[in-house]
Amino acid sequence: MKEIHKELGKIAERNIEREIREIEEARDDSNRMYRAVKNIRRMKGKETIMIQHEGGMTTDAEKQTEIISEFFQTMFNDNNTREIEKIPPAKMRIPFKEEEIKQAVKSLKNNRSPGVDDITAEHLKHGPDIVYDKIAQLLNHTAATGDFPMELNCGILIPLQKPGKKKGPASNLRPVILLSMIRKILAICLIRRIGKRIDSEIPTSQAAYRSGRGTTEQLLTIKLMAEKAATTPNYVTDILLMDMSKAFDRVERGKLIEDLKTILQEDELHLVKILMEDMKLAVRVGNTTGNQFPTNIGVPQGDCLSPILFTLHQAKALSTETDNTENIENHRE
Repeated sequence: MKEIHKELGKIAERNIEREIREIEEARDDSNRMYRAVKNIRRMKGKETIMIQHEGGMTTDAEKQTEIISEFFQTMFNDNNTREIEKIPPAKMRIPFKEEEIKQAVKSLKNNRSPGVDDITAEHLKHGPDIVYDKIAQLLNHTAATGDFPMELNCGILIPLQKPGKKKGPASNLRPVILLSMIRKILAICLIRRIGKRIDSEIPTSQAAYRSGRGTTEQLLTIKLMAEKAATTPNYVTDILLMDMSKAFDRVERGKLIEDLKTILQEDELHLVKILMEDMKLAVRVGNTTGNQFPTNIGVPQGDCLSPILFTLHQAKALSTETDNTENIENHRE
């Protein structure tokens, strides 16, 4: 056994050395470098979760599930948040078709954990075409009647330890939501229909979660401003830094729907509302799954719609705050 473990250690070292060489050779290719770094992180294995409670640290899955469920139930519910207004069902102006569903399924990533429906992307990709037609009929029925399968707004919350954060407090866990396949398909179809319209409402200063954009632009801007401030006499610049922790988890759904009313058609708005309203989560630690609890705030991490909806919500909030500040300054003058 000692010889086996010794040989396994050598193999692991060789794999890491190979990935390090890959990183060094990929200095001019950011995508290739990112993949190599990601592979090294995977070699570390899954980090064990430890949760603090009255008696100290616990690794018992049932106790952890209970504590984590209580924490996230409190975090994902806010008595002061704005309620989502009633939006009646509306028949799809452009009904979902078999081919649209098929293309959405093909874009799903393989080797992903399933949601409450216990269906993976591979199940659908290798299924008969009639499955795509049935899914299209189901989504069209949901839009027209407001009736939808329970799996559409249910998720499994997987708590992950935040890197660099102290183990123990539940607040140092990142909630990743496993969603059902029917929800993922609907979200992909919607993002392809409404994504460009929403993106057009987001100012160019917002670079996060946008095609062809990234935080490197903001970093370059700060670098140029710092250089100018250092080399230009009497040059003053102000930089505002925001703490974006728990950003997705604090999105006001009612305010978001209000922002979307001027962008989306009634049928599209109704479907987005279904995806956000009465979202129910259940915490899973290991093989233990807790009881479901309702939520009334936030958008789930793991939904392809969440990034663009969050960016729109943030942009509208910053725009409102800027307008209020300008009004105050004008009043003072």
